Amino acid sequence: MQYTTSKISTRVIFSLVVFLFMFSMIRIPTAQACLCNPPGSPRIEIKKSDAVFTGKVKSIETNTVESELWGEIAIKSVVFEVERSWKNISSREVTITTPKDDAVCGYNFLVDESYLVYAFKSNEDGTLIASLCSRTNFLAGAQEDINKLGDGVLITYTGLVQEKSSQNSAILFTALGIVIASGVFMIMRKRVKNKNFKVK
Repeated sequence: MQYTTSKISTRVIFSLVVFLFMFSMIRIPTAQACLCNPPGSPRIEIKKSDAVFTGKVKSIETNTVESELWGEIAIKSVVFEVERSWKNISSREVTITTPKDDAVCGYNFLVDESYLVYAFKSNEDGTLIASLCSRTNFLAGAQEDINKLGDGVLITYTGLVQEKSSQNSAILFTALGIVIASGVFMIMRKRVKNKNFKVK
């Protein structure tokens, strides 16, 4: 019995030594992560951003490009169908670029999902970029931002701003009202003149 226990202990120790040796031979890669300052409030971030809007992702395409900051990296071109704009977006469709890897602060957009996007222009070619460092978020989780930013401007399917169309309609109706009022005034004035003429 004493022999058996000793034999088992020897096997356990030997197995541990082999495991530790094999583990020491494995090269564990150093983890990389996106490092940036946390974003400010919605009102601060809209001032810092070059474009702010809500929209649904229509398509995502991945390419490899050269960057002065990161070297060769994979990027995603994300096409949005714009719903509302708070800054510098007037077309129904816009393309946003973001790194594919979240280790270099890329945002993981998903097709058919809606987002509130804070984007800035690239210093290299002026394309719009979104990243993990901004307040970009799923639309469902961005209610606090929308409450602070206000209603924004609704973009129509024709690429026109609906509120501007409403303003144009209001101007048209006002002008039409002035024309009708002028017409009524002229008719009444003519009737008064005719009445005065008959009295004489």
